[in-house]
Amino acid sequence: MGEQEGGSNKNIACHVRVPKWFKDRFRKFGILIGSHPIKLIALSLIVTVGLSCGMLKLTSESDTETLYTPVDSQASKDREKIQAVFEDDTGSNFFPRSLTKSDLYGDVIFSTVNVVDEDSASTIRFYIDHIKNITVTLDNIQYSYSDVCARRDGSCYRSDDTFIGSVTVGVTYPVFNNVDLPSVLGNVNAKDGKLVSAGYLKVTFHLRQDSVILRAAAIAWEDEFIKVMSTLKPENVTMSYATSQSLNKELDANTGGDITYFSITFTLMITYATIIVGGDMVSSRTWVSWAGVLAAGMGIVSSFGLVSLCGMKFVNIVGTMPFLVLGIGVDDMFLLMSSWADTYRHQDVSVENRIGMTFASAGIGITITSLTDLLAFIIGTSSVFISVRNFCVYTGVAVIFSYLYQCFFFAPCLSLHGSRVDARRHCLTCLRVKSRLDYREEDKNCLYVYSCGGTRPTEKGQDERICESGPRKILPVILLHVAGFSVDFSVTSAQPSCSERAALVVKKVKYAIVHASGPVLNGAISSLSLAS
Repeated sequence: MGEQEGGSNKNIACHVRVPKWFKDRFRKFGILIGSHPIKLIALSLIVTVGLSCGMLKLTSESDTETLYTPVDSQASKDREKIQAVFEDDTGSNFFPRSLTKSDLYGDVIFSTVNVVDEDSASTIRFYIDHIKNITVTLDNIQYSYSDVCARRDGSCYRSDDTFIGSVTVGVTYPVFNNVDLPSVLGNVNAKDGKLVSAGYLKVTFHLRQDSVILRAAAIAWEDEFIKVMSTLKPENVTMSYATSQSLNKELDANTGGDITYFSITFTLMITYATIIVGGDMVSSRTWVSWAGVLAAGMGIVSSFGLVSLCGMKFVNIVGTMPFLVLGIGVDDMFLLMSSWADTYRHQDVSVENRIGMTFASAGIGITITSLTDLLAFIIGTSSVFISVRNFCVYTGVAVIFSYLYQCFFFAPCLSLHGSRVDARRHCLTCLRVKSRLDYREEDKNCLYVYSCGGTRPTEKGQDERICESGPRKILPVILLHVAGFSVDFSVTSAQPSCSERAALVVKKVKYAIVHASGPVLNGAISSLSLAS
């Protein structure tokens, strides 16, 4: 028994020594930060601006097949072998089924009552000729449709070529001039093997990709195709259009929408931080809360700049990264601010040492959360999908920078905030002011009292609004009721602290488990109590 107690005491001593060692290190780290706030803020801003310049080299990858095909998969290897054996003939002898890579094309679907009557066919031919006149300039070289079109037998190949020019003649169905009409016509009405009418005609402008330059020109032609088609307003036919890059373009468009939503989210975070933090004209924490949100934003910008500078491409899914990092960074901010509020009662301690106390209390928490988040994204970088891998790299780097900026930008701002509050300076003018009580005794009007007066808080909660203090008071009571107990925290008795309430909840829950489960769990609960 004596040996067991001795071993247990050693374990407890180790259990105490390890957290104490980390707390001491974080305390010294916090004191260092609190001693040089202006230098650290300036350094953080310089680093952010410098890294943001890396965004000038930002390139993106939007090809869906590339992003969502496993790297070095058997399918990719087999395709490379096939492409090495079968040459690309899109510039000389194009056949859709002979392609060894995704087709490049522009699609138009004409819709009317009957696309094969003379009036409709004439209108369709007019717009087809209009599309064939589309030109595009790439690297100061102009490319026409005849330059980038897929070719067969010396001329451009189009899906409807042998059909659209002969609609006035009797057309057999389903095959006419070796053309499979169901592939180009829709809503067909045929009788005795003859085409009577059709409500839809699909015309596909296939493009060549037998060289890198011509492939780039073909993709540029697709972009111009979309622009031209969006300006056409036919009267007696309806046109629907798309290209081989339409899905990629839609994903890019959604990324642009993500940027808008992120701007709104960033604004809402600042608004929330402004509303939730309380205080008077001296103890107001509005500016420092804005600094915490800005620190998260700086981490995001730095991540984009550094990763882009390293040559990693931006992918669509990375557009969701700012939302995750902003939440992680703001969470760290509120943890630091809560620990800072615990130092209010130490009136005789310098701001530098109070920053040290803040990091001793919250430093381990924000470090562990950031490290666990980072570990998850490090594991994600081993993914075989380029989209997932790039997303994890961008996000993991942003988590690191967000953590660093919370330490080296937000914490110094918190130090300046503490110095201002200790000196009783106004949050807007930085002029020394008196307390609201002093102004009332001087018979100042109500507006003057509330817009100018303020004091240094001496206890946690004095500069908090109900949004902060409410959950801390309500949640322990809710937990007690969920556990089946009620506690009377009367106004006349001393109000227990948050830790005392939590300890009471744990004690009640342990009591309930022991009596509900019987003596079998007594040993386990006793061990739990000893470890606590």
